[in-house]
Amino acid sequence: MTNYDVAIIGGGPVGMFAASFSALHGAKPIILESLAEIGGQPKMIYPEKDITDIAGFSKVSGEDITSQLLEQVQSYDVAIKTNFKVSTIEESEFYTLKSELGDLIQAKSIIIATGNGSFNPKKLPVKISNPTTIEEKIYYSVSELEKFTNKAVAVFGGGDSAIDWANMVAEVADHVYLIHRRDKFRAMSYNVEQLKSKDNVTFVTPFLPKDVALTDTNQLDFTLKQLKAQTEPKHLLCDEAIVSYGFNTTNHLLSAIDVDTERGFICVDETMQTNLKNVFAVGDSITRPGHLPLITLGFGEAQVAVTTLMKQLFSDNNMAVHSTSLTKPDNSNN
Repeated sequence: MTNYDVAIIGGGPVGMFAASFSALHGAKPIILESLAEIGGQPKMIYPEKDITDIAGFSKVSGEDITSQLLEQVQSYDVAIKTNFKVSTIEESEFYTLKSELGDLIQAKSIIIATGNGSFNPKKLPVKISNPTTIEEKIYYSVSELEKFTNKAVAVFGGGDSAIDWANMVAEVADHVYLIHRRDKFRAMSYNVEQLKSKDNVTFVTPFLPKDVALTDTNQLDFTLKQLKAQTEPKHLLCDEAIVSYGFNTTNHLLSAIDVDTERGFICVDETMQTNLKNVFAVGDSITRPGHLPLITLGFGEAQVAVTTLMKQLFSDNNMAVHSTSLTKPDNSNN
């Protein structure tokens, strides 16, 4: 069994960067990902969505940022093991991580970068009369923007993802209807204003979906109920629908390791260390003062965690903090 310096649990953007940053500083890392490929939510759920809050990019798609992170990972000696869902973690001289399939990995340290864990989109809360046909027209992520070309599209939700998808789809669709239960939105003001400026977008608020049926012309007929006034239900016809009501998440890893938690999030100190020796956590899985669920903040947390664990594991290593003060490590003798 191969021994690693650090096992990074989670192959999303923050976990990928933690792996390449640790390799940059001479560590021997492995990424353990429970899914069949790495990339996390940007890769699996919103590959075409524009991310606009990463420094150095006016905008970058989920697909592009994960592709660039993967290219960075592959430029170093980073091991990747997919379909590795951690079931138990035991500590002795090393940490031994066992998957549900019985595979074993040993590592001197652990960085937990699981985000919120496994995720499933919250479904449209209506009874669907003809599930087979109707559900083919309802999407919970946007992977191919072209499929909405010249279509009438309903977008349900009021958060950042709903607004972002509506903005994107409006570039190719004939018309976009944004349906939300409030007149205000939990999204960045700039993006909301961008959406309001588009001539082919109609805001339908404050409404919630009551039911949906299929018309003779193969369109979706949504019955919407208004929240403020007791009015007759409103009907909305569209060709496709996108639902952005968030996700149901579960973090099975917390049952495998005895870290301190608060409201389901892992407690860490200012160095990203948990209550366990050489076990760190970064990204959306953690809670600490000042933490925000942002990819860029997770990148910084990964750098802090790696810097700390390298000093703990290799106390005689006079470690450079930034890339301009070191060269790419030679792992040929590892």
